[in-house]
Amino acid sequence: TLDQNCLTMSNTTLSSSIGQAYSADSTKETAVVGMKSSKEVDIAWIESQLKELPIWTRNPPLCQKALEIVEKWILLFCHDFSTWRRIKKRIAKELNESEPCIRYIMDFVARYKKDQSNSSLQQKEEQEKITIVDICC
Repeated sequence: TLDQNCLTMSNTTLSSSIGQAYSADSTKETAVVGMKSSKEVDIAWIESQLKELPIWTRNPPLCQKALEIVEKWILLFCHDFSTWRRIKKRIAKELNESEPCIRYIMDFVARYKKDQSNSSLQQKEEQEKITIVDICC
């Protein structure tokens, strides 16, 4: 399982089954795990960071979707603790800053799908898929 495989990758990540503390560089990131897995602790910490930012009230559905994605990222990066720690520290801030662009793209895709569903079968076959290019500026 995730806890068995990923909690042994670093001295700073300790087994939750024995109720020890999970800690990282920042005192804000320190939490008592108790019976929670480090994944649950990370998600709760990121959620607490999001709650302190304008995005939490401006776009709650995006925040919930982001937390679902974070769960998948934890699985992806569970064997690379240093990378995950860097991502974890920045994710709330980056999401808050990029929310207007993400909202615009999500609205555009929703309108495009709606237009496609109103098209005839022949038009649907001829329509192109959307390609989104992130130029990382």
